[in-house]
Amino acid sequence: MAADYGGTFSALPSGEGPVASLLPPGSSAVGDFAMRGTAGLPSRTLAALQAPLTISYQTVAASGTTQLVNQGLAYWDENQDGVIDAADPNVANNTPALTDDPSRNGTNDPTIAMRPALPFTGFAPHRTTLLPPKPQESVTEDLGQVWIDIPRLGIKSQIWGVPDMDDLTWLTSVGWLWGSAFPGHEGNSVLTAHNYLATGAPGPFVHLYTLHYGDTIRIYAYGTVYEFTVTQVSYVDPEDNWPLHPMDDGHAWLTLITCHQWDDAEGAYRYRIVVRAVLTRWYQVSG
Repeated sequence: MAADYGGTFSALPSGEGPVASLLPPGSSAVGDFAMRGTAGLPSRTLAALQAPLTISYQTVAASGTTQLVNQGLAYWDENQDGVIDAADPNVANNTPALTDDPSRNGTNDPTIAMRPALPFTGFAPHRTTLLPPKPQESVTEDLGQVWIDIPRLGIKSQIWGVPDMDDLTWLTSVGWLWGSAFPGHEGNSVLTAHNYLATGAPGPFVHLYTLHYGDTIRIYAYGTVYEFTVTQVSYVDPEDNWPLHPMDDGHAWLTLITCHQWDDAEGAYRYRIVVRAVLTRWYQVSG
């Protein structure tokens, strides 16, 4: 949010969450104001500068969140009495100077940030993507002897549990999304993997789009082999979340998802490849 107004600005509490004020006690002038941390619990830095006012921040959203709405409101000391309160008409009438867009002063113009409904499972191909520090706590769960075999693609890979589909940065193998059916069980089991890794090298699902109707996919889990037959290969919009929907038709389904068709101009993938397969037989193996 950038304010092209002069004068004195204060950041007032929004009335939502535990924030009492974004300013240190006794302060009213704002220059550059940076917030880092979860929404409602920011750390704060302050430099007493003149307008324009810039507020930048990061927020942490709960898993499964698909939309964030940011509405920044700026009030000012309109009656020049040294404080910003209900005696100022812009506060009393709730007519702030601006929201996020200086060209639309006096209007409520929230910025809406959308997260793709399907997992982000690919970095830019053939180039290195710089990553943030790796979390100390593991972002995947070791499921033990659970792995996938896709003969047409020459893939044999361990399957890891993924508690949060919003954070697949460090997934280098195949991940099973928590909340979906366990592979081989009745319902919709969702597996995902990168098409390209952060190193720029091909990931496990780089050639997922080449699967055909009738191809075989095998899941090995604790001495049992679950054999699936591909029934559908689709190009899906990233915001279309039908591949994640539960299925209660009495069958065990496998849904594989990865990114497809990198767009350099947008810095993102245009589509998700979704492969759906149905369990056609299962058998036990020794050893």
